[in-house]
Amino acid sequence: MKNEKGFTLIGVMIALALLGVIAVAFLGALATASHAIIVADEHATAESIARSQMEYVKNQDYIIATDYDPGTPGSGQVTYELITGIPDGYVICSVDRNGYIVPNAVFGVPWDSLNNQPADTDSGIQRISLVIMHYDKEIMTLENYKVNR
Repeated sequence: MKNEKGFTLIGVMIALALLGVIAVAFLGALATASHAIIVADEHATAESIARSQMEYVKNQDYIIATDYDPGTPGSGQVTYELITGIPDGYVICSVDRNGYIVPNAVFGVPWDSLNNQPADTDSGIQRISLVIMHYDKEIMTLENYKVNR
């Protein structure tokens, strides 16, 4: 029996333990890569939606906002049309003149570019601030300006 060749039980156990550690590390890396792909896809979709909506707003006619009256809800801002056909789970939101995020709306807020704040009177420039949500999680914000030309 001294000349028999083969593997010892301890050698096999060490090899199996090493194989198990390598498998766990590989599966962990695979899970992380899978999550990263999902997040990247979510961000790319949100960016595409935001840019499409912003272009759609810029191509709409400029709507002059009424003068801001703190006692009148919705005064001092205008509402532009939303794009259609966005993927399930995504919602286009907009920031109103008071800084609140409102779902399924796109607001044009008259803007005072010298003081970088909402203006009480529309002087021909409006800030459009979009927030794209995916299943109630804020994915991205895109801001731009609409100018009355």
